[in-house]
Order: sequence, then C-alpha cells, then structure tokens
Amino acid sequence: MPEPIIHDQQKDEYVQLVSLYTNLQYSKVPTTYSEMIETALDRDFINLERDLLKHPLTNIHMHFAMYVRVAWAQAVLYSFVDPAMKRRTLLTLREHFRQVQRLPKAWQDAFAPTFAHWAQVLNDEAELSDA
Repeated sequence: MPEPIIHDQQKDEYVQLVSLYTNLQYSKVPTTYSEMIETALDRDFINLERDLLKHPLTNIHMHFAMYVRVAWAQAVLYSFVDPAMKRRTLLTLREHFRQVQRLPKAWQDAFAPTFAHWAQVLNDEAELSDA
C-alpha cells in the first residue's frame, strides 16, 4: 500500500506546533500554587493542544504528552470545582483508567504516574464520605 503524500507545508506546520508546545512546556516551571493554576489555564497551551489535535501528523506520543498535561491541569484545578463537577471528573477518569487497562503493559506503565495521583484523590474522597 503506498504511503500517503505528506506535503512539506504540513510537516513544517507540525514541527512548528510541536516546537511551540515544547518550548512553552519548559519555558517556566511553576513554583507556587497560583503559578500552577495560571499554567493549567494557560490559553497558549489550550490553543496549541487544539491545533495539534486537529493536525493530521499528530502521533500517539504527542497525544500522550497532551493527555498527561491535561490530567495534571485537572489535578491542579480539582479543588476549585463544585461537587457535581468533581463527581463527573472522577467518573470520566475511571473510564479512562479502564481504557488504559486494556493497553499493552508498557503503555499502562507509562500512564501509571498520571493515575497514581487520581488513585490518591479517590482514596481521599472515600475517606471524606466515610467520615
């Protein structure tokens, strides 16, 4: 089967998007909680992720990087949402976890640090509801 034709413009655009994303990711490490919130809600990140999701050359590794960043942002913002949104977030994460459990072991291991935080959140929520 012949390889699809990828135009140089698409390659250049993709390389530029990934470079912008990587530079933004490492340009400033948040050191305070308010900086973490600001980074989690950063419009530049959100816009780049939207553009990367639409781009035909975005590969699974880039999807993984974006997923991890979004999971981190959810963790940062979790304490600010109302109880109904917390419940929806946890139900969504449970479904994502079930999907990850169907992946090969190497991918499960790659996702493990992301889900470790949420496992602790679930334990904390269970303790609060038991109290």
